[in-house]
Amino acid sequence: MSTTQSALHQASLAMMLEKELSCYQRCPPNQNILADEYLEDRKLMVAWCHRLCDGCNFKSELVQSAMALADKYMSSPNLFSYTKAHYQLIVITCLSISMKLDSPATAPSSKNISDMCRGTYTREEIESEEMCVVQTLAWYLNPPTASQIASHVLSLA
Repeated sequence: MSTTQSALHQASLAMMLEKELSCYQRCPPNQNILADEYLEDRKLMVAWCHRLCDGCNFKSELVQSAMALADKYMSSPNLFSYTKAHYQLIVITCLSISMKLDSPATAPSSKNISDMCRGTYTREEIESEEMCVVQTLAWYLNPPTASQIASHVLSLA
């Protein structure tokens, strides 16, 4: 591979990484969810997750993993309605799952997550939603994100 091609590939992968780290939009998960409301709520939750990860010294990449889990969960055909409060719980739960998968020894407990949410959701609600997410996703909880792939490929160059 020539130097020009290599530079072009690196630039393409860097752009891919930049897009993945930004607050990109995805299609609404299923027809029962109003796209405008969902997309606005998603943007807010991505920003909240980034603030939480920054405050707890967790990698911001965990937000991408959490949102990938939440998006997959929200695409379930068994989801018949949408409420902002339930969506928030889903995203918070998916962030907790991502933290546990990444750093089990330092991940906040369900009680700590509840406290970070100022008690909006109880420990029991978070743990119950975690079981729903895990079962719905059939334990497929480690989706590769574009930034993980891009970072890996860039490190090979």
